[in-house]
Amino acid sequence: MPVKSRRLQRGERTHALLLLCWRDQVLLARRPERGVWAGLWSLPEFGDIASIMAAGVDWGGRARELSPFVHVLTHFDWRLQPVRWDLPSRTTTAQRVSIAAGIAGARWVTTEGAQAMSLPAPVRRLLVEAAS
Repeated sequence: MPVKSRRLQRGERTHALLLLCWRDQVLLARRPERGVWAGLWSLPEFGDIASIMAAGVDWGGRARELSPFVHVLTHFDWRLQPVRWDLPSRTTTAQRVSIAAGIAGARWVTTEGAQAMSLPAPVRRLLVEAAS
């Protein structure tokens, strides 16, 4: 007779993703080598929208929430709230370098160049939508 295995309870996580744009460039961050999307390039991840707003208090430009979505993984559902932030065109190279330095593993890439990088599928879709 088959033995019923204990069913694992699915977890749930919630984070905000920052789609930071300047002209034809976006800021991407390399994910850690372990964990979800290990080693892939992604949008910088924050605990919530308030954390994004706090980080960008001196950036200028404007931020707006995009449609949230759920990314279903093996052991949990990941609720992601993307925030698009468009920096002013006049933002200097020094300011952009400073912003990237404040986010672990971050670097600026062109939206076209980003498509050639190893990206998680949901992030790739967000970048395609943002470019159109």
